[in-house]
Formats: sequence, C-alpha cells, structure tokens
Amino acid sequence: MFLHGDVADKTMDARLLDESRQKWLDIRRRGPFVSLIYDVVVLTRSATSRCPYLLFSKRIVVRRIFNYLGEHRPGPANGVRDVYFGHTHKNLSN
Repeated sequence: MFLHGDVADKTMDARLLDESRQKWLDIRRRGPFVSLIYDVVVLTRSATSRCPYLLFSKRIVVRRIFNYLGEHRPGPANGVRDVYFGHTHKNLSN
C-alpha cells in the first residue's frame, strides 16, 4: 500500500486527515507570497532541528499508520503486508 506520509503526522482518522489537508490547501490558496513564507518556515524548522527525528520515531510512526490502516483503510487483517509512505524525513524498515 502507498500512502502520503501525512497519515503519520499525528494519530488521525479519515476526517482528521481531510481537515489537515484542507488547512494546507487553504494556505496555498492565499497566494504565492503566503505559500512561499509557509514553505520557508517549514524548511527552516525541519532543517535546523531534530524535531522530525523525535516526532517520527519508528515506534510512533508505525503506531499511527497501523491505527489509520486498521480503522479506515485495508490493513493487515485484509492482507496488507507492505506500506510505503513519506513525511518522516528518515528511513524506516521492518
């Protein structure tokens, strides 16, 4: 299964994921200048801190994705054995 990594940003269901994506789209629709500022803040925060590594530990990411798959999408009970996703800024396997 291929997922966009935002399902691991926090523990969420389909409704919370839709709300999170809508907020992101709302920022983008405010125009190129606001969008650029947002990108710079995200890039700067990600590049200068260890937050992605702390927020996206293997244990936390697996728990969040497993929760999302188990409650709202086909999951291990339906035969899913491999999941590919992004957003964590580090490699996770097994």
